[in-house]
Amino acid sequence: MAVLIFLGTVFAWLGLVEPVIGKGLLSTVLMTLVALALGGAFVAHRKRQARKLLESVR
Repeated sequence: MAVLIFLGTVFAWLGLVEPVIGKGLLSTVLMTLVALALGGAFVAHRKRQARKLLESVR
């Protein structure tokens, strides 16, 4: 799922943000950082949910 979030961010970035910023290294670096942050946040969120679920079962 994190990979899908990453890919969705890339496509959204290319369609919405890239025309405003312009093509270049800065846009690519920013896109990668945003996509990694969103994917990482999703993984962290799911990890917290799993821990809560395990604690409630014990």
